[in-house]
Amino acid sequence: MSEFPKKELETLWAPWRVEYFEKEPRDVNFLSAAAQASDDAVHLVITRRKNAFLMMNRYPYAVGHLMAVCIFTSSRAGAVTRTSCRSSPERACLVKGCARFMTS
Repeated sequence: MSEFPKKELETLWAPWRVEYFEKEPRDVNFLSAAAQASDDAVHLVITRRKNAFLMMNRYPYAVGHLMAVCIFTSSRAGAVTRTSCRSSPERACLVKGCARFMTS
């Protein structure tokens, strides 16, 4: 078995991401904006559930890079530890459905 290609992974070249790195200022609240938006196409949201949504990555590392996002009602800092797990099953279903679609 050959050695794991650590060097190649550390120098991943994705030239389409240059736009993201050069963008100033970066939109650090893009997930909150997508969660609250009514125009899903503008925010690349594919589908929504009550407590989660699935969206495409505008600057992906690779083809098929999607994000399953939980919607938290509490503040951003520490929201994952303070919230209930009600969004987890929805997020899992979104990911499973997407994986089935991409592999079929």
